[in-house]
Amino acid sequence: MAKTQQEKIVDAFKMLVSKTAEMRVNGIQVSKGSASCIGGFELTLDLMDGSQHVITDQSLQTMTHDKGDFNVQVVTGKGKDKLTDDLVINFYVMKKEVPRHL
Repeated sequence: MAKTQQEKIVDAFKMLVSKTAEMRVNGIQVSKGSASCIGGFELTLDLMDGSQHVITDQSLQTMTHDKGDFNVQVVTGKGKDKLTDDLVINFYVMKKEVPRHL
């Protein structure tokens, strides 16, 4: 069965997470990150400005790709404190990395 465009975007994102030299979220460099695949995908990113973002399987299902930018919406908080953040994620090796098959 052929993969959908959404599945290709998610696969490209996961591949770049594992091989990138530098990752930026909204233009801010990621200082530390960890990924977990047990019980579902979860990526925790600590940024240089002190903020932290968690990207889950649910977030990946809404991810879009535009000219090298991965756009994802993450939900933080619960109940009435629930917020939605729009993140723009970029990968750099020596230059901005763009997956060829997208």
